[in-house]
Amino acid sequence: MSDTVEHPEPRAPFITGPRVVLMMFGFGILMVGTLWVYFEIKTRPFRDLTEALAVEFPESRPLVQGGQERLNDEEKPVVLRVLVTVTFDPQDEALFQKSVDRIQQLCDEHQDLSLYEQLEIHLIQRRHQQEPIARATIRDL
Repeated sequence: MSDTVEHPEPRAPFITGPRVVLMMFGFGILMVGTLWVYFEIKTRPFRDLTEALAVEFPESRPLVQGGQERLNDEEKPVVLRVLVTVTFDPQDEALFQKSVDRIQQLCDEHQDLSLYEQLEIHLIQRRHQQEPIARATIRDL
């Protein structure tokens, strides 16, 4: 009687080092492409307005969003929301009103406001190592 056990030939692993590296690159490219498409879908409708706000208010990092908070809630208004960082104190009534009027004028020039029911404007002054000062207003369109 022979006690020899036959061992099958070891198979080369299906996922080798170069394949793992290629899959990682492919995954990275897929994620970058997905983020780019998401960014385009979310910001393209407001890009002209965002650029106009950046020219009007230098170093303001404007953010513009639009739509309805909950799509299935008919009672929620469709809002165009504009957030602008400013260098002055937004609690100053005269500067606040002047800026809000100018922002509304830019919105009217660069965005179709007939699609929205409200214009929500937020002005924020960011202060070094202190709490930011924020003020907002909502205007019916």
